Amino acid sequence: MTSSIRFLIAALALAALALVGGSACSTSPTFVGGDGGAGATGAQAGGATASSGGASGTECSDARECGGQASPCTVPACANGFCVMQHLPKGTSEGIAQDSGDCRKQACDGQGEITSQIDDGDVPEDGNDCSIDACAGGGPTASNAAAGAPGGIGLACDDGGLCSGCSRSAQCGADLPCLKQVCFETKCYQQPTVDGGGDVPDPVEGDCQRTVCNGMGGTKTVPDPADPASDDDLCTLDGCADGMPTHIDVVPQDDGNPCTSDECDPATGATDHLPTNQGQACGDCKTCDAGVCASTCTGCDTCAGGQCQTTCSACETCDGNTCVGNCPGCQQCVGGVCQGGCGPCQTCEGDQCVGGCAPCQQCNAGQCTGGCGPCQQCQGGACVDLCGPCQQCVGGQCQSTCNACQTCNGTSCVSNCGPCQTCNGSSCVSNCGPCEVCSGGTCQYTCGLCEICNGTSCVYDPCECDPCCGEPCCALALPPPCP
Repeated sequence: MTSSIRFLIAALALAALALVGGSACSTSPTFVGGDGGAGATGAQAGGATASSGGASGTECSDARECGGQASPCTVPACANGFCVMQHLPKGTSEGIAQDSGDCRKQACDGQGEITSQIDDGDVPEDGNDCSIDACAGGGPTASNAAAGAPGGIGLACDDGGLCSGCSRSAQCGADLPCLKQVCFETKCYQQPTVDGGGDVPDPVEGDCQRTVCNGMGGTKTVPDPADPASDDDLCTLDGCADGMPTHIDVVPQDDGNPCTSDECDPATGATDHLPTNQGQACGDCKTCDAGVCASTCTGCDTCAGGQCQTTCSACETCDGNTCVGNCPGCQQCVGGVCQGGCGPCQTCEGDQCVGGCAPCQQCNAGQCTGGCGPCQQCQGGACVDLCGPCQQCVGGQCQSTCNACQTCNGTSCVSNCGPCQTCNGSSCVSNCGPCEVCSGGTCQYTCGLCEICNGTSCVYDPCECDPCCGEPCCALALPPPCP
């Protein structure tokens, strides 16, 4: 009986029981080498072969400069001064996802691809002591142990390859990471963990892969982006891509300074800005000086047309690095000529024009006039209304435009009274009389046929129906005529 059949039996039995209960060298990589390929003077990495025909790759001096994306069967390398992608030797299986117990091995074919190879040593484990598991020609096989052979804990095998005589699951043997022992009707069955589940130890840390259950009782490796490998270089970002470790170069922080060289420190990950281009021009009227792009202009000079020129006019002199006017009093140097002075409503004191009109006033013909009106206030040189929404200025005071039954909504007065109501003094009162209700915004009489309004209630009155008060006629559309 094969393991898959036993798993199926276990599942059916449980169901029945339940019913009862990037780098610069990465551009255009050249793939070289392979099984029996011509090895030349190129660099060798992990047994991979490389030919001398790597001229189409980027120039390099070390394999670490060649950061091309590797696959399980290729590795970046520097051969003859150029970046290449080398094919790993045929049979290489390290780092390649494997399914345990399938009698197969995934390995490199020497040409950069993965191929499935026979591995009769990859014997499946079905957790059943009464089953003899083996591989034959790259495929799993299983045969029954002899009836009566020992199995489980204190149990014996029956003639169908099952441990028999159990009363609890613990007698069937130890659970495996991806198989659970189950005792059902004195027989031992093995229940596989769902595909992709299970708590299986990770045999290798930092390989971008993890081990999970394959749904048949065995294990398999799957990509794990949360398991990157560290290259102990803080200038790279460690990550995973399709189950393979990646190390992406961190771009140094550019300080935008032509007088420094931006370089990442592998030990700290920080960007060092090292001085460079000493004495060389770094812009108009500028040269590099100890890592600083410094101006060659001094004092009151400025750079114009690539030349240092003075900024002072004919009526100014340079004091340190500031142009100081030579004009007297409150005049200014304009176009090399002293001009101006104080305006109307101002006087010159020293070299400052003082006086002038108060805020919100204007100078007209040498006189300060104007200002803010009632219910206004001068703020920042402008007259601002003090009255808010739904207010108006009356006698210099802000008063509300809303009556006692209204509230201000935005800028408009809105009535607080509902349908069929009017404002009476300061309260909203109903417009409806006795025995009336407000319906659809109008007062509707509520008394029906054969009823009259008595105070505030509708009461029965047959005379409302029959003016002669003879026979009851409320059931008729119209009262009968009087005799």
